[in-house]
Amino acid sequence: MSAELLGRDLAYIIAALLVLTGVVALWQPAILSHLYGCYAHERNGRAFVRATGARDVVFGVMVAGVAVLAPGGLRAIAVLGMALSAADAAIVFTANSGFVRELIGHFLGFAAFAALFFLVGIGL
Repeated sequence: MSAELLGRDLAYIIAALLVLTGVVALWQPAILSHLYGCYAHERNGRAFVRATGARDVVFGVMVAGVAVLAPGGLRAIAVLGMALSAADAAIVFTANSGFVRELIGHFLGFAAFAALFFLVGIGL
């Protein structure tokens, strides 16, 4: 299997995980609120988690759309994904005044987008 095909498959997996995470955040924000260092029992906490969930659904659909319609754009999508993951990690880091285990998910997201960036780059 070529690196380009692996990259496209990884893009589909990332897209599915983003949409799934977003749907959970919209439907049951308490499940994911700790990942952002906020509390779901507070109205603002639920709103924040739902906002990030909506963003994740839209971004997941965008990742899948680019993978299907314009796979050459996956490197740009990967850079945006790394930026979003880094921003999310920074939010959690500042909200918790340092490193916490919840950062691991955001680091994994960054790593998945970095892998996508390099796999797609190898295939070019």
